[in-house]
Amino acid sequence: IIRPRIQATRHLPAMATAGVELIFPVTITLKSRHPIEGAFIVESGPDPRPTFEEFVHIREPGEELRNWVDRLYLY
Repeated sequence: IIRPRIQATRHLPAMATAGVELIFPVTITLKSRHPIEGAFIVESGPDPRPTFEEFVHIREPGEELRNWVDRLYLY
């Protein structure tokens, strides 16, 4: 399998609104001699889930109201 080298540049507007579809052009520049056929672009945002370290240290709302035994054993 030959993996051609490419450069992709997004041309984003100055402003966008959360929850509204955003359509923007992307310029693709081929950096190798091998042609590309049937290519497509898929873009996804970062994983919104917390890391394990963040998850372990997240405090529940009202946790300070629990008794010391429950807090000690993370119940």
